[in-house]
Amino acid sequence: MSDAAKQLEEVIKNQPQNPLRPHQQEAYRTEQRRLQAIVNAPAYVTGVNRGVAAKKAREVESAISTQMPQPISGSERDQISKLADAVMADDIRPAMLTREEMRRNPAGAVGQFLKRESHPIVKHAVRLWKRAMFALEPQSEDPDLANIERFRPELGASTILTNAQLPGHMAIPEAAKGNLPESMQQVPPTSPLGEARARDERSRHAMTGKLK
Repeated sequence: MSDAAKQLEEVIKNQPQNPLRPHQQEAYRTEQRRLQAIVNAPAYVTGVNRGVAAKKAREVESAISTQMPQPISGSERDQISKLADAVMADDIRPAMLTREEMRRNPAGAVGQFLKRESHPIVKHAVRLWKRAMFALEPQSEDPDLANIERFRPELGASTILTNAQLPGHMAIPEAAKGNLPESMQQVPPTSPLGEARARDERSRHAMTGKLK
């Protein structure tokens, strides 16, 4: 774990592990008001259990006090923001596979995902970063506020991965493919793309035989 992650963990130690989102906060407050109305109902109101309502009201109050994002000062906000950016840059993003690798699943991608993104240290850094985001923007309604997918790297313009389960297609005219380097024109027969082409070829031969 980087120094930035250690510092961020210390700075946000008073923030809840799983802070309530704005809609959850409102739901808790609504329930709290409902329960308090039962507890404070006049004596002539029957058919309600004030003792049970009082107990549940205390439980809701405890949840609100322990799971609500805690207020932070201006200087703390700046510090948390800088440390969160550093944790994303130093701990999280370097461990993330690219969008293309996640989507196309080349050979070894699953193993790399388990070793990198699913490593306990990286997962801990992700949790710290998410807590920091909720601490900085406790009233944000953005569903992607703490979504690390926004920061997943990309390979670039090329999306051809010949050793992938979903290799992709070369978006250039057929006539231009002949000008490519030989290494790019050849597809290993044992690759997923090579095996798919072999299956297609066998299917065509089988269909041709039936038609004859």
